[in-house]
Amino acid sequence: MSESMKKPRMTQEEEDEIETLTKGLVMRDKMKLPKIDREVEQQRPAHLRPWFRERLKFHRDAARNS
Repeated sequence: MSESMKKPRMTQEEEDEIETLTKGLVMRDKMKLPKIDREVEQQRPAHLRPWFRERLKFHRDAARNS
């Protein structure tokens, strides 16, 4: 897990949701579907958006390196 930012307080459900969403967006990238990052990010609570972006970057970097 990336440690470049401090993980915000969130429920396990919120954490699981962010992981699922970010992994899904990376799969969309692989299938060359239109990016919907901004729309998905805007649906997250404001205090979780930076974490969402961090996790999305983490999963995209991991996909590039595999």
